[in-house]
Order: sequence, then structure tokens, then C-alpha cells
Amino acid sequence: MNKNNKKKNGFRIGRIYDLLILPIYIILSVMTLYKLKNYTDKYFYIAAIILGLILLIFLLTLLYNKRSIEIIRRLILTVLCVFLFIGYGKLDAVDNFFDDITQGDEDQYTKTQMNLLALQSSDVYTATIDKFEDISDKKVGINTSSDKKASNYVKKKMDASLENVQYLEYSDYGQMIQDLYYGYIDVACFNVAQTETIESTWGSLDGFTNNIRSFTYKEKVQISQNEKDVSKETFTVLISANDEIGVPANNSLSDMNMLVMINPVTHQIITSSIPRDSYVGNPTYNYASDKLTHTGNDGAENTKKAVAEALGVDVDFYVKVSFSSVIKIIDELGSIDVNVPIAFCEQDENRSFADEDLICLNAGEQSLNGKQALAFSRHRHSYANQDLGRNEAQMQVIKGIIKKLMTKDGIGKIDKILNIASQYVLTNFTNAQIQSFVKSQIDDIQPWSMSSLSLSGGVTDENIETASAPGEGLSVYYLKKQEVKALQAAYKMFTDSKQLKDFHFEIDELYQDLYDFKEGENTVYYDPSLYF
Repeated sequence: MNKNNKKKNGFRIGRIYDLLILPIYIILSVMTLYKLKNYTDKYFYIAAIILGLILLIFLLTLLYNKRSIEIIRRLILTVLCVFLFIGYGKLDAVDNFFDDITQGDEDQYTKTQMNLLALQSSDVYTATIDKFEDISDKKVGINTSSDKKASNYVKKKMDASLENVQYLEYSDYGQMIQDLYYGYIDVACFNVAQTETIESTWGSLDGFTNNIRSFTYKEKVQISQNEKDVSKETFTVLISANDEIGVPANNSLSDMNMLVMINPVTHQIITSSIPRDSYVGNPTYNYASDKLTHTGNDGAENTKKAVAEALGVDVDFYVKVSFSSVIKIIDELGSIDVNVPIAFCEQDENRSFADEDLICLNAGEQSLNGKQALAFSRHRHSYANQDLGRNEAQMQVIKGIIKKLMTKDGIGKIDKILNIASQYVLTNFTNAQIQSFVKSQIDDIQPWSMSSLSLSGGVTDENIETASAPGEGLSVYYLKKQEVKALQAAYKMFTDSKQLKDFHFEIDELYQDLYDFKEGENTVYYDPSLYF
């Protein structure tokens, strides 16, 4: 083959490549711009202009047959296609994350796991129930108060397969487990979400009961939709987290609660961590006094209402998080840096206290993997201020994750992190609201200022009866009245200053007396002025 034929073949192959790469570039550009439009107007137009100019330059260079120009043109367009493909994938991951946590703006459902518990054999008792069929002709305790629907669901399942089951009705699980222990009933239909509450009195249920069978009751959540324009209006968010293994759709104790006030115009955030043992009204029990953590057993919407009533502020949205995500997210990131205040040992992620499973940490600054971080965020018994100490640890874990995400390696793994997080986050924000907020912030990038208000000045009391565990004396926390009043004053000043770019306040200079204190009817406050 002579040189002319080789040149013609090379030219023909090059033109074929041009004809292939050009439509690929156009398709990827359109797809990426379509995704980008959801999150920014400003940079959408800039990106559209740049991509359009590159396309025009590419077409103009087709008029030149110079070898060096052809090589540079094809190389640049190929690299751009790779970057567009990666960029589209990242934006698509963000889309999928928002769809998952809002469940595509469709109806949300919670899941309640009910276990049928029977006594194990022991030195003084021989088990008579080893399998599901043995429950026929036996006495079964069911909850007809907070878990009436879930209990009726299990009752129907048993009636369809068993004969002559006698049902005894209970209003609290403490009495039910006590009657099971002393033989007044043969089986307890037990809500797994109540495990920690009951084990605080009875110890590990695994130590004296067997789970004969589990049933999962699925119920549609009645969400109070909020139509606020979160790109322009001040709004509040309750971040509610639990440390159980599982997904947020499963109701369980609300172990960490934080109220976040956000002003998208002035770019300011006020946070306040709410102790889990706060003695507040529980909406499920007609706002009878209960521990805040217990409100999570009936869903994040229930906790949201309880916090609004106790603190006297509007709570617009909630974000429910499972600390189960901590292990996978941190292991994906590699580790996070925290400062452990005290040395301690804690059960592992499966709540095993076996010596080989214990996770022990020394005091001091250190890097933690996922399992260690979960143990750190769970532990409280070694702290003098138990619940408050754990809240501080959980905040360290959250800040550590955010800090690691902001690194070069963290940003590179954002699609993997979002995929993990989507399994462990649930919210009543709509997809449109989230995209609107993100778009407003990207188009007007400014630094955010953050301040916090303390609710740690209250007092703890022991042996107090609660609405969800009326037969037991538990430790509760009374919110300090002046701190709640300060939070209400900050909230009102904050929401009244939507357009003040220079708005700020000092914690010690809040004009509390300008506002009437809004007191929760069934929230017990600590007021030190009454004792002097």
C-alpha cells in the first residue's frame, strides 16, 4: 500500500471517529445540562455556553485537515466526554438520593416488628412453647394501647393458623413482660422497638425469653405536609436519630434529637440538641408526660409534634436517620477523627457484650473506623451527665463525617456515600423543596454562620412514671425553663429577620422578656427561681 492510500485510510478512520464522538458529546452535554438545571440556574447557563462554544470550535476545526489540529481536537473532545459521563453519574446519584429519602414524594410507610416471646426453660421452669403451633390453647398478651393496630394484625395471623387462643389486653409492655415472667400469660406479643425501655428494668430479654415468630406490620404515615418555600423562608428541621440496627422506616427509640433553625436568606443556622430523656408530652398518648426518646416508637412525625409542643416553636420538617449508616459510611470514608473524652468499653453493633465482641476505646484524639464510631455514639453509662455526654459524642461523629466528606477523597466518593445514606435517611421534605434549596444556595454561594443554644442546664430525676411505661420508675430530664424561653426568643427574632443580612444575636443578650413564654401543657420544666 502506497503512502497516498495510507493517508486516505487514516483520514477516513479519523472522520469516522469524528462522526462517532460528536453525537456522543452532544448527547452527554444535553443529559448533563438537564440534570444540572435541577440544582442551579446560574451555572447551568454558564455550562451551556461553554459546552456550546466547544461544539462550535469542534465544527470549525473540521474545516482544517492539519494533522496536529485533528489530534488535539479528538483528544480534547474525548476527555470532555469522559468528564461529562462522570458528571452526569454524580448528578444522577444526587437525584436518586433525594428520590430515596423523600420516597419520590409518594406515601411513606413505617414498619413495626412484633415478636411472639415465650419463656425459655430454666432450673425452675420447663418451656411448653417451642414453636408457633404450640401457642394453640394458650394465653397471649397483646397491647391495645399504642400498638393496637400492629397487635390486631398479629392476632389475625394467629387466629388464621391456631385454635382457642385466649388474648389478654395490656396498655403497657412492662406489665406484659412481668406477667409473662411469672406465668400469668404464655406468650407476649411484643414490639421490638420497646426493647431498650423494658431491658432497663428486666435486663436482656434474650436471657429468659425465646422469639417464637416475628411479624412485620406496615402502616401508611400521615405526614403533615409543609409548603414553605425553603429557598426564601426561614424554616426549622428536627433531626431525629436512633442507634438501632435497621432502617428509618422501622419505628424505634429516638436517641438523638436536634432542632435546627435555618435562614436561607441570611445564611445562618441555629442548632439546639434536645436531651433524649426530656420529660415532654407524647402525642400518641394524648400528650401525657413521657420521655422524648419514647416518642420515636411511634414515628418521627410523633417526635416532631412532641418537640414543637415542648419547645413552643413550629417544627416544619424532620429528617430521620439511623445510626446504622455510621458503620458503612465511615468505613467507605476510611475513618473519622474525634476526641474521646473518657476510656470505656461498649457492646458491638449487634449489641453483644461477649468479651470478644466488646469495643474498647482509650481517651484522647484518635481516628475511628465504623464500628468504633457507632460504639462511641452509643455509649453513655460512663459519663457523669450520661445522656448529654452521648449527645456530644454523636455530634462529634456527625461533624467528623462532614469534615471527611469535604476532603478530596470524600468528594470523590460522594456517589457511594449517597447510595449508602439513602438507605438510612427518611424525611418529609418534598423532592422539589430540597432541589429548590440546593439551587438557591449554589446560585448564591456565601459562607454560613452557625450558633447553638444549650438545653443542658436542666435537672434529672429518678423513678418517674411515663405514659408509655406507666408501671416503671424511669430516669427523666426536666428542661430548664429559662433555656427554653431563650430558644423561643431566638426563634422569634430569627424568623422576624428574614431580610436582615447582618442579623446576629448574643446568647447572653437575648431579649427574652419581649416575648411571652409558650409552655407545653404536659412538659415539666425546671425553674431554679422557684427554689430560692
